[in-house]
Amino acid sequence: MPSLPNSDFISIKSGIVYIEDINKTIKTITLIASERNAFAQLCSLKPICSKEQALTAFEHARSAIASKTAFAKTIEIEFLLRLAGTKKIDNALKILGLRKGKQEVLLIVSAENEKALKETEKEIKKAIKFGENEALLKTNPGRNSKEIKKIYGIGDSELEALSDLGKEKALEGAAIERIALVALED
Repeated sequence: MPSLPNSDFISIKSGIVYIEDINKTIKTITLIASERNAFAQLCSLKPICSKEQALTAFEHARSAIASKTAFAKTIEIEFLLRLAGTKKIDNALKILGLRKGKQEVLLIVSAENEKALKETEKEIKKAIKFGENEALLKTNPGRNSKEIKKIYGIGDSELEALSDLGKEKALEGAAIERIALVALED
């Protein structure tokens, strides 16, 4: 297993891809990342509130792998579990998995230094024809708040309790809380 990527060198981008073959896309990303001893994951953008949420899931996954408390064998799958707020791989893939066709996605890449990060990200973006669009992530909580609430089981009363943060920050906070609670799940 490659060493864990240094989270000081991390990139989180939103964009659009068109996927004809899901397995080929995943294999391509995995190969490019592994050639540079890097971490890379591509997932659906729909349930994601912010870069902070993705970064929190990455840090929790990284920590779990390092401390041998992970639910998955690889950091890539552990990241999806943490981000989805579940211990069940099938559920995580249902929530964050890629689909055939055009879709909004999140690309997260981490490497041991800035050069490897930039090279890995550039090669992945080129290989999968990633159309970067940072506005997608910024506007996602507003566009998909109902789905985000449903996925993470976030109730109106919980959001009301966090209302001093504002609607989108409250949603983000509640989603990040789900990441932390995965480890306590039965």
